[in-house]
Amino acid sequence: MSVLTRGVRGGTAFGTPLCRTCRWAMYIQGQAESQRMLRCGWMNSRIMPFEAYECAVYDDKRQPALSDMKQIAWVLRTEKNGGTIGFCSAKEWREKWEREEIPNQQPVNWPST
Repeated sequence: MSVLTRGVRGGTAFGTPLCRTCRWAMYIQGQAESQRMLRCGWMNSRIMPFEAYECAVYDDKRQPALSDMKQIAWVLRTEKNGGTIGFCSAKEWREKWEREEIPNQQPVNWPST
């Protein structure tokens, strides 16, 4: 996993801290500016003494999560025996799976259709 960097010039960080848009961060802001608490969910909700400008586990909450994208992904099937090639619905894939026409595949937790 690579480290995502917002920016550091001459030892001084610039830009917006990564924590502000990270899926793992939890901010608690009081009435005064000094009443701010930051917790990182990746590190077992540990209180962070500072906001990060570089982080190896940054996960942008403005983008869909990988697990969400996997749930809505289309299945592209290929038939080696000269059959139909293309997209199939989750229902069609499930029916083929139940008839065991799809070999060497791991079971999938299907979303309801």
